[in-house]
Amino acid sequence: METTGILRLAESFGWAGAVRHDGEVARRLHAGEAVDAVYELDSATVADAFFFWLGRVGCLDVLKRLEPAGVIRSSISAEILTLLYFFRCACGVPSMNALPDLLFCDKGLMLRLGFNARQVEQGLTQRGAGRRQGERTNLPLDPEMLSNAVVRHDPAALREALVEILKRIWKSTPDKPRRIMMIIDGTLMEIGESAEGGGWTKRQKKIKTADGLKTVDRSFYGYKLIWAYEPSTGLPLGMAFGRADQDEKQFADELLGMAGEILGGLGKVYKVALDKGYFSGPLLYELDRAGLLFVTPAKAGTNVREEALNAAANGGGFRTHKARRQDGRGHDVEVVGIEGLETFSTYAPASKVKDGEHVDRHKKDFQAKKINAVVLVKHSGYKHPDMVVLTNGPVRNPFGSYDDYDDRSLSENKNRCLKQDFKLCRSPQRNYEAACVHCHFVVMAFAAATGHMRYLEEQERLAGDGKPSTLGSYYRRTARENRDQVIVFYENKYGIFYLSELMLLRGIAVKRPPRQAAKTVEDIFSRSGVPDTS
Repeated sequence: METTGILRLAESFGWAGAVRHDGEVARRLHAGEAVDAVYELDSATVADAFFFWLGRVGCLDVLKRLEPAGVIRSSISAEILTLLYFFRCACGVPSMNALPDLLFCDKGLMLRLGFNARQVEQGLTQRGAGRRQGERTNLPLDPEMLSNAVVRHDPAALREALVEILKRIWKSTPDKPRRIMMIIDGTLMEIGESAEGGGWTKRQKKIKTADGLKTVDRSFYGYKLIWAYEPSTGLPLGMAFGRADQDEKQFADELLGMAGEILGGLGKVYKVALDKGYFSGPLLYELDRAGLLFVTPAKAGTNVREEALNAAANGGGFRTHKARRQDGRGHDVEVVGIEGLETFSTYAPASKVKDGEHVDRHKKDFQAKKINAVVLVKHSGYKHPDMVVLTNGPVRNPFGSYDDYDDRSLSENKNRCLKQDFKLCRSPQRNYEAACVHCHFVVMAFAAATGHMRYLEEQERLAGDGKPSTLGSYYRRTARENRDQVIVFYENKYGIFYLSELMLLRGIAVKRPPRQAAKTVEDIFSRSGVPDTS
């Protein structure tokens, strides 16, 4: 009998303290005694493609090594708690109190996470019974206990785990680019001023009024996730965390360093796309000095932006490059590339910039470092198309830099995905440390979901081309190994039997049993607790 896959699957059920003993369970069945549970092995394996992929790329091993500080509870391992919170984020469970209704009730998933059948059926706690939302009994664990456990994770250990997980996902991703354009963006986590360790900031928001849309300033309290990703794969390249009032620009070096750790020899960042929050002459100067290209919008009211708009309108003595096309929606688009703008005085080392001005700006021989720009001068879908994108790259084909910044604008959709699908703003507790831990798990879950989706797309393409598929091989192997078999639990023992053997133990003869199955009750009784797998 093939046992490797069966044993692996049996272990995943995690029946508390259970050991395999076919003979003992067979005697109970033959005597007509009731057993605790019976599962079909093949049906249990069909739904675990995500687990298979996580294990295949090594992410499960990394998650299992994470341990919250301190002893939480001896009956539930740190490994189970970590996996459970990871899947809370991956499944988009909106709050800790929603876990019983949206995650704990999925018995197959809970078994996969490492809970045993007794824990799932009988629970470990009666806490929460009689709350307003109704009776809550037989919980595998109390949501508050999980919350208290997960916030004890060390942020430094989580960062190491995130880097390792992203390394493994990047390594396993098909058709990944070697030259990486990295997009850096931040998104606010609005928690409410009762949360601890947050900060106040303001942002503009458009609201509907009787006179139409108006832009108003809105006060905001909470935290901030700053993260980086590659647009063609959608895979993250790093993250940082801070208060809502912290300047995002200070995290750019950290994210670039983290991306280098993750990519290793798999690729190299050559270009960085930034939003207007990163408009800083010294930061752009350092990127240029490091040999990196950049694209970023010019801030409204700056000299270099006005210079670019004037040059796009009348040339102004600058070398310009015009280009026209229609976008995917049929809009006419016209852009102008401009070389050598001269009024960006703060595009200089930080030591030369004070109070938003270059310290040498009044010297007669002062000349600002030149920079290029792309100006959107026409867009039939916009009333006022006057976007200015600054870059240190070539602008002979101005749509190149325009499209790079357009890719950066997709980060709004990804930020919305983090908040809506992965519940970024639903921290397990309302404090800085808990929000930091939550952000790490959200980015891990987002990366795993993105990587798994690309894996499935690749497997579907291979199958469509008639080529071998690792996922297809996995399904065929598990189906072959577990065909016509069941796992039977009785107290602290379990046995694995062919259906023909189960019928034989219940006194029903089978004329043509599978070749590998036992032919007599005595043969089943004589089976040892753990079969030889050599």
